[in-house]
Amino acid sequence: MGILKQNDTLIAMRATDGSTIAYKLGTPTNEGETAIAAMTASGAIAMKVTSMTQQDEIGLPVKGCDGVTVAVKGGGTALGMIMVFIDEANSVYAPNGQAAWDDDVVWWNALVDEYGPPEHAAVHKVDGQSYDIIPDGRSCPPEIQYRTIARNPSGQQMIDAYNNCKGGSDKPHPQEVVICVDNSGSMTRSTMTPGIDEFETWLDNGGTSTPDPANPLEPIQWREVSFSNERWLNLTCDWYEEYRQQQAEGGFDG
Repeated sequence: MGILKQNDTLIAMRATDGSTIAYKLGTPTNEGETAIAAMTASGAIAMKVTSMTQQDEIGLPVKGCDGVTVAVKGGGTALGMIMVFIDEANSVYAPNGQAAWDDDVVWWNALVDEYGPPEHAAVHKVDGQSYDIIPDGRSCPPEIQYRTIARNPSGQQMIDAYNNCKGGSDKPHPQEVVICVDNSGSMTRSTMTPGIDEFETWLDNGGTSTPDPANPLEPIQWREVSFSNERWLNLTCDWYEEYRQQQAEGGFDG
């Protein structure tokens, strides 16, 4: 599949299991290249197939409009959600940590140039500290929403933060949610309870607080990571680069 970047042309493909995912459109250009006949809104086209090239790569069985089924390397537009929770960044960023911040912004901008922006990303300043998480005279990168959340939030407040991050409760779920939690002197994971536990259970249940055992929803993949030096944008860069690199190698194990 390769890595999706801004302005790539995408085509919606339906897998044989009924799931739909958006793929980058590649047309055959060399003699002998494998293609699948794909039906778009405007008619049938020949779409270049990227076959499995590494051991244990995950392929999505896709059936073309000519009835042929091929395994297309996993990928799509759902590239994940980054949710950062931190109450202050006084030791490295606020109020006068412009140099460290500027270095991290340079790294972030380079990642966005190389890989494109993340599908969803937000940093949430947790109530309880007067110090800011961004130094004076600086602003949050436009690809990362800057929000606030209550200390010891409820599960519903965490779900609301998730829905706000992805643009509404009616929007599709991301491929994976990464929950980054500050674990320093003024804040620990307990600062995010009870909501974080309820939220992660909600994700396990496919985005519902009332799961139906007879008709379970597909779980929303998530992982939780922590950081302790309060340099939250640096952590976000590190995780985002790892995510994109693993995706380019054939998928991200959830």
